[in-house]
Amino acid sequence: MVTFTARRSEPEMLPPARATPRETKSLSDLDDQRTLRYYETVIGFFRSNALPGRPDDPVKAIRAALMEALVYYYPIAGRLREDGAGRLVVDCTADGMVFVEAYVDARLEEFGEPLLPPYPCVEELLCHVGDTRAVVGKPLLFMQVTRLKCGGFVLGFHICHNLADGFGMAQFIKAVSDIARGEAAPTILPVWERELLTARSLLPITRLYPAHEQQANGSGSTARDMMLSVPPQSMVAKYFLFGPREVSALRDRIPAGHPARSATIYEPGQRVRLVRETKRGMTKERMESMVETVALLREWPPSTMDRIYEVSDVRWMAVNVLNFGWADLAGGGIPLAGDLTSKLGSDHMWCRNENGEVSTVVSMLLPREAMDRFTEEIAVWLSHKDDEKNLGIMSSL
Repeated sequence: MVTFTARRSEPEMLPPARATPRETKSLSDLDDQRTLRYYETVIGFFRSNALPGRPDDPVKAIRAALMEALVYYYPIAGRLREDGAGRLVVDCTADGMVFVEAYVDARLEEFGEPLLPPYPCVEELLCHVGDTRAVVGKPLLFMQVTRLKCGGFVLGFHICHNLADGFGMAQFIKAVSDIARGEAAPTILPVWERELLTARSLLPITRLYPAHEQQANGSGSTARDMMLSVPPQSMVAKYFLFGPREVSALRDRIPAGHPARSATIYEPGQRVRLVRETKRGMTKERMESMVETVALLREWPPSTMDRIYEVSDVRWMAVNVLNFGWADLAGGGIPLAGDLTSKLGSDHMWCRNENGEVSTVVSMLLPREAMDRFTEEIAVWLSHKDDEKNLGIMSSL
């Protein structure tokens, strides 16, 4: 793979293109969580095409579109602060976001064909954000747009997770691409209304649903668990590629009618979260109860990593949505395997395999011993008589 050093401009503060409301907005109780006080990192690779309307300089076009998009998404140009009760609020000050333009002497195809993580020199495609766990009083969005030798570009950014989840991030970047394509305004306008997910009070919960009762009863096995004893910083990152052929191989290994064809089977005696049953049984009352519970939990000590491994499926969050017109999304997603500062996790991201088929690349972060065993197990499940290839991709991060 290619190696390079980016030539960066000095960071500049981009304000909204026009005057915006000066006000303070509250976050919802789902947003205002200690575990969300960090900057999520996203990267996207774009290929230039020959369609009409291509600007002479895509980076300058994106810069102008960002300023215009901030008129509609003006809280992103503000700053977070804590009120007297320790809750986060957004002061809409129009101070702006951080923007860096850069250039690397590399073509898009040099990043790998197919384009898959780990991406080479990924740190050169992202601007410096400082402490990713410190979000109060700082810009809420840091973005670097990097020109490539072939005319394409890379869009890399860090955004405060309290302010936006994956869908919110995609919606904002879609607004930027809409305007850069020539639209007069974003095709989807933002709606704040976070009071809909704010608790009416912090009264004690009077009724526990089964999922909550299960969580409250006991702490599970106390046997030695390497997932608890090995710190995330000492774990190994790896990526696994699943195309149509691999998914078919996995399904063929499961007997017809077996419960594992539609649900995950855990070891006997292990605590599980019945996600599917909870989703099917969701009501307005239960949603309100969930919001009240989350609000109450804010006052408790933060949760530990006791058998928590978060899986995020972000495959379709931005695909076929980011339409610059003169540039096509070639790949990208979450460039880091697990958030080393807060949790263990796995991201499922959209990609194309070497045959050009729509596929899924899965990041994993595990202790080395566990990763070796997991890799061997996956290789067995994916093995074919004519192909014993291991589809894991070691991370260089």
